[in-house]
Amino acid sequence: MKTDIERNLYQLSNEISATSTLLNSFHISCDKERREIENLCNEKARLEAIVTGFKNNNVEYLKLRQAAEEKVKDVLTNSKLLLKFATASVIESLRRNPELCNFLLNDISNNNHTTPYGSNCLLLMLPGEQQ
Repeated sequence: MKTDIERNLYQLSNEISATSTLLNSFHISCDKERREIENLCNEKARLEAIVTGFKNNNVEYLKLRQAAEEKVKDVLTNSKLLLKFATASVIESLRRNPELCNFLLNDISNNNHTTPYGSNCLLLMLPGEQQ
């Protein structure tokens, strides 16, 4: 019985030693990962500072950004141009999806013009069709 207890104690001691070694290995891996994360965070901060400095101090970038902002404002405030783009977009959508055009045309021809609203809103846009 004493030898069984000694054998069990020896096995438990070995398991504790192996577990301690494994735990130490995990601590070393965690420290390594922590240092890597810290290095990546530092690198990210450095790159963000470079980009911010470039954006704030680069004359060409600032000119390009200002020109883009002005062009966007011009397009959004020019209702004729905006309508042109919207119309072109609808036409392109119908060109890419001809079945949609057929659906709309069939819906118009099957509708008895009894309801101004419903599944086809095109009746609202047709001249002389408003009730």
